[in-house]
Amino acid sequence: MTQIQLTEKAQRYINLLNTARCNQNWHEIPGLVRKIVKHAPGRKCLVQTAQAEAQIVEYCRKRTSLGSAANEQAANSLRECIPDLQSVQADEQNTPEDTFQAQICLAWLFWELSDPEEATASLPQEFDRTVRSLTTGEQSLSPWTQVCIVQGGYLKGAAEELSSGKERALQTFKSTFSWAATPASADTSNPQLLFWSEQYLARASMLAYELFISKAPNYDEANLEFGLRSLRLWASHPDIKGSDPAVAADITPTNSSSKTSLWRAYYDLLSIVLQNDLQYPPMSDAPKRVQLSTEFRRIEATCENVLLRHSKFPKANVSNQEVELWVKQVIHNWEVFCSAEWCDDDFGEGGQGAISRNVLDILYRAATKTFHSTLILRELFHVHAALAEFDLALHALDTYIHLVKDAKERSEHSSHIREVEDPAVFIYTLAEGLIMLCCFGSRRDAEKVKQFTDLLDEALGERIQTNGHGPAQSSTQPGGTSMPTQWASFAYRAIGIGLATWARWTPISESRAELQANAICALEKALVAEAEQEPNPATVFALAMLRAETRDLDGAIELVRTSLSSSNVEDDTEQADSRSIINYGERDIVPLWHLLALLLSSKEDFKTAANACDVVFEMVSTEKLLHKQGSVRPLRNSTGKEETSVGFTGDGQHSRFPDIETRERESMVELRMTQLALMDVIRGPEAALNYSDELISLFGRLFAGVGLVDIEGKANSDRLTPPKSASGTVRTGRASIFGWKKTQRPPIDQAGPLHGDAGTASGAASGMTDKEAALAAPAPAIQVTNNDEQGSSPVQPRGRSRQGSLLRKENKFTQKIHRLEGSLTNTTPEKKLASNKQGDSARQVLPPVYHNMKHTEEPAPAGHPHQPPIQDVRMPTARQSGPLNRALTMFPRIQEQKHSLSLLVKIWLFISDLYRKALLLEDAMEACNEASTHATRIEGLVAAQESSARAFADEGWGGTKSPDEIWGDIYAERGYITQAQLKPYEAIKHFEEALMHYPDHPRATVGLATLLLDIHDQTLPAEESAPPPLPDISNISLHSPSCQQETNAPNGISANVEPTTTSSNDTPESLNRLAARDRAYGLLSTLTKLGTAWDSSEAWFALSRAYEQGGQIEKAKEVLWWCIDLENGRPVRHWWNVGSGGYVL
Repeated sequence: MTQIQLTEKAQRYINLLNTARCNQNWHEIPGLVRKIVKHAPGRKCLVQTAQAEAQIVEYCRKRTSLGSAANEQAANSLRECIPDLQSVQADEQNTPEDTFQAQICLAWLFWELSDPEEATASLPQEFDRTVRSLTTGEQSLSPWTQVCIVQGGYLKGAAEELSSGKERALQTFKSTFSWAATPASADTSNPQLLFWSEQYLARASMLAYELFISKAPNYDEANLEFGLRSLRLWASHPDIKGSDPAVAADITPTNSSSKTSLWRAYYDLLSIVLQNDLQYPPMSDAPKRVQLSTEFRRIEATCENVLLRHSKFPKANVSNQEVELWVKQVIHNWEVFCSAEWCDDDFGEGGQGAISRNVLDILYRAATKTFHSTLILRELFHVHAALAEFDLALHALDTYIHLVKDAKERSEHSSHIREVEDPAVFIYTLAEGLIMLCCFGSRRDAEKVKQFTDLLDEALGERIQTNGHGPAQSSTQPGGTSMPTQWASFAYRAIGIGLATWARWTPISESRAELQANAICALEKALVAEAEQEPNPATVFALAMLRAETRDLDGAIELVRTSLSSSNVEDDTEQADSRSIINYGERDIVPLWHLLALLLSSKEDFKTAANACDVVFEMVSTEKLLHKQGSVRPLRNSTGKEETSVGFTGDGQHSRFPDIETRERESMVELRMTQLALMDVIRGPEAALNYSDELISLFGRLFAGVGLVDIEGKANSDRLTPPKSASGTVRTGRASIFGWKKTQRPPIDQAGPLHGDAGTASGAASGMTDKEAALAAPAPAIQVTNNDEQGSSPVQPRGRSRQGSLLRKENKFTQKIHRLEGSLTNTTPEKKLASNKQGDSARQVLPPVYHNMKHTEEPAPAGHPHQPPIQDVRMPTARQSGPLNRALTMFPRIQEQKHSLSLLVKIWLFISDLYRKALLLEDAMEACNEASTHATRIEGLVAAQESSARAFADEGWGGTKSPDEIWGDIYAERGYITQAQLKPYEAIKHFEEALMHYPDHPRATVGLATLLLDIHDQTLPAEESAPPPLPDISNISLHSPSCQQETNAPNGISANVEPTTTSSNDTPESLNRLAARDRAYGLLSTLTKLGTAWDSSEAWFALSRAYEQGGQIEKAKEVLWWCIDLENGRPVRHWWNVGSGGYVL
């Protein structure tokens, strides 16, 4: 083709024409066209195209305002331009840009006339090759040609979507994307370029989104990447960023998607990526999860703004479906963000807590666009509960229940009024609320538990058709969906747990047995509903716990054994999340193993119970589960002998566990305490004390991230170690733990040193001080060798052990235990030699360590490669074991600190009890003082929020004891220590102090009542005798032992005290004794009716003494038979030590 050379004036007019078209100054087109015809008559194609474009714009402007007849006339006028545009494209004088612009204009014309086939035919068949040929020249493209490239890409893709299908159209958009989408941010001074690029990106984004969701659940991630890329460019487009997102553009033939639908498509794509764990296309090199959460919150805020601006408040009898659908989507995303798979590091400031707070704001704003939405109230309950705001969660649930019950009553009286909630959903939500109260509530919530239990039982009775002992089928009432089997099981489990909880706290003790029987019946129905699948560990746990409390020990053991045997944990570990050390199923069975150990101990099978504890820690230390990060050493092997320490395979051990709930950490600590209690029974308290540093070390590692670093160094696991001698036996000195020296007491004769180290044993028995003994003898950390058979004399078990396992060999539990039992017998000589070498290294002498040296700079103990010795006890990521929502309960930091400190107090009191049993009474008192130090810190945390008597007496939510009850524990332990020190009157003062803090304290009540009964039967004088006056030194005979004999009695009590007998019953002494007996009876009769001590054999035995001393022999016999019944099924520790969640796993 031949091109005519243009004059300067003609080129200037052509440039002005392009500028007018780009700036949408269509009224200037006729004048500029006339001048171009005059000065450049050969550019007929350019002139014809510009005139047609102006005519198309005019048609589009008038089309919406004119009637149908006028629109048809304007369309006919527009069709007259088609022949001229088609003929002018063949002119040889055309430039490539003029021809391309004419093709785009003709396609635009057909598109506005709703003829997509002709529009597609008018465009170049190989659009990308045509564009490439235009851009390969030396001259830059005119601004209008750049507009036409974007416009042509849009028209070709949109027309093909209508004529050839979405798949073909998406391929076209992908092929033209590099040409059409790039100018979106290249030139912000070209309005038409911005307009058509925004149209292009909107159409391409919506098309990719529609194709992507159409292939669910087999999503095409290529479409996902293209859709997100298009939407990100669209969202960053100047026309979108500079406008109000809540102002939605009208849907027209050139604007097929409103801004509202595009923002929702953007949010939907991100939601699908999140909920289905798809590959997220990142925007930068930052961590993908951080990018996803940031992008998510930004788009979520925009979508909410758009939705609330367009939504109107509905009528009272109409629900706002659009808002409720939005709320459902927000909640589904929140459940993923606040689940165990995500952690605070995946978010910005505030972590998961900020995400939940943001969702709360969304819910409350959505409530302003709805009328009594049960959905929003239900989700408010869920989110408040996840934030540990249980009072607000309970208020939301109460309002939800009130609305549903009122609507149900109205629907029963009028057929025109519908129920506002599906009955199945109502039952499920009510069960969730009941589980929340039972798990995190306390005695003050018992009445609420009863109310919810009765309501749930009534609702379930109406919904489920029962047949015999279990649900026969789910009803399908009109207006509601059929209830899934899992929901029915969950509801029955909630009823059973609610009845069991109410049975524990009911003030009517006579109804406790009936309530427990009904609870067992409900839990058995839950198991029947789960018969098609494996039993839920939560149901098994609750039923086994309840059977244990009702002394059906064989049934409880069989139930737990069957559940553990059916849980194939090891085969599923590969499916666990990469952040999970133990998968979800194994996390659930850790409390089950603990419960099994207690059940076995109640059958006096202490060795098998200890093996069960070892199995749990062996599972935690399995190399496959820990991904070679480290290991945990069981305290003992199955033969009752100490075992060699296990090496650590990981270099850098994590001391913080942000992904574990506090309850999960607590369950591991409680299991370790049970392990020590079993060792106390089997081998004596001295052996248990040797491993008490393992307990504190475990606490220090698990709770290192809770914020307890400022406990004056006491909470450091390397300093909180009870005193031990170099040979591993209990030391009588306390300088290493309590920071002061004392004269060493003569050692207590036991069966011999546990390690048989004669040298260190003789050193301990010598007269040198503790500090001298520590410097003279080697003092490594506890290191157990295989030399027990040669060097130590066995310690006889203190309790009777029933021979034979209660479980069959073929199941998984027996395999785990027997694998541990054979660990020593199957050891090869090489392994034994290696372990002996390790034992030799443990006896290497360490140099003296300065008392003020940092614990991280101390030399590593012999046999350990690290200082402090590393112990990996990581638990799985937390998860709800029931069918609750996936979001975890996130307690505030101060609540976690209170709970952790309460557990630390419990640990120190447990150690104090071990010292007391070992007759190391001063050490026991010092351990008790350590507990009081942390109790003071708990008081400080409470006072920082509210300093009042009510706050100190309030137990709060989450199973944490109140400060007053903690002080009651401490004073009660002090009372028993002073009682063991033969200071009964000082013990009475401590018990009285405990009851001043907590009037219903079980141990303090029993201890005080026992001493009061001793006063009544004259075993103990009613008042402490005053010390004798100092005699005149001149009258003292150095050879008279009478005075010395009189004052050497313990506590200043005269050794020649005889019971005062008098015939009168109204003497002050007699009245005092009667008052002591009556007070003891009053305290004990009240205590045994409470949920904290209804199964306390000590309390009932003391009550039997009160009955006996009061002359009620028959009642005393009845109570004593009850004590025998309780003792026959008593575990080594109380059942409730399995965890703070009660019957909830």
